[in-house]
Amino acid sequence: QHFQVEVAGTNIFAQVEPYRDKYGLDWLLITAIPESDFMEEIQANSYWTFLLCGMTLLIATGMGIFTANWISKPINRLSRSSQAIAQENWQSSTPINIEIAEPIPQNHPILEIETLADSVNQMLLHLQESNRQITKDLYQKTLETKGLLSVIPDLMFIHNSEGIFIKQLQTNCDEDVNILEIDITGKHLYDFLPTDVAKMRLYYTNQALQTGEVQTYEQQVEVRGKIQYEEVKVIKISDQEVLTMIRNISDRKKAQKTLELQSVIMNNMAGGVCLVKVSDLTIVYTNPKFNAMFGYLEGELIGQPVGILNYIDTHITPEVSVLDITVQIDRDGEAEYEVHNKRKDGTPLWCRVHTSRFEHSEYGTVYVAVQQDITEL
Repeated sequence: QHFQVEVAGTNIFAQVEPYRDKYGLDWLLITAIPESDFMEEIQANSYWTFLLCGMTLLIATGMGIFTANWISKPINRLSRSSQAIAQENWQSSTPINIEIAEPIPQNHPILEIETLADSVNQMLLHLQESNRQITKDLYQKTLETKGLLSVIPDLMFIHNSEGIFIKQLQTNCDEDVNILEIDITGKHLYDFLPTDVAKMRLYYTNQALQTGEVQTYEQQVEVRGKIQYEEVKVIKISDQEVLTMIRNISDRKKAQKTLELQSVIMNNMAGGVCLVKVSDLTIVYTNPKFNAMFGYLEGELIGQPVGILNYIDTHITPEVSVLDITVQIDRDGEAEYEVHNKRKDGTPLWCRVHTSRFEHSEYGTVYVAVQQDITEL
């Protein structure tokens, strides 16, 4: 039988066994061992075990922290480098120089980290080189654009589909066109344009945005008390924005009206009038009286050599006749003479001609010949 007893605070393990022999002995053998006799060494071993486990845990934790820091430090550097790249304004027109506080390790015992670091470094170099090239190209394009704008005689600005001005471009436009002496950014067409002019601008703006085609029209505005004629072009540059170009065409309109008046005068003159280009001596205009005199339909003589009108005889060819006349005009500025001509059907006629030089806006230098039929005189 096994049992424990406590004696004077000491735990004692006891075992009782009976003993009998042939001689009649009947004993109880009691074995008692204090707990401390065999637990003291176990307790001592437990102490060292706990101590060694604690030291092992501390060492393992330290090595784990060191290893984690050794691995994570270059990864954190790569992360900061990536953030520095991502936070740069790559749309800026100025060169970008990314500053990284700590260099990215390129020689690392862990192959994957070394490869990643090398990739990030190469990407950074390529990005900076690309940005420098793009900035250089953009600067060059900006100079070219400014150069082009500096010789454009049009007023140019950008506004949206609602008529709100976004930007005015700096061009070499006529002072009579650039009548806006205030900053128009953010203002509406109706703020400074007559209602009918603003309405027309919005109409052609919507047409340009819907069709994608350049819209060209003319408008009249009052500038410093005078009516000014302007040509307007509206060009789509995005889904909601257009570029508007305005050019003063008052001089062109004035010249056009002058030509129209001259045309009316020549069409109604009693004599036949034709214009001959000096450069190649071809006919570029004939009035109705001239066509009737020579028997041609309207426009039939346009582009024909003037010599087609001269009568051919055995002494003077059309080339000689024309040459003599041009020499006299070049010498005196004008010539008055009689010439033997022929109609379309070949019948001859005599004409008295007055010819002078004139600078035409479309054909250049021309001879103006006014002819009268004197065959019956």
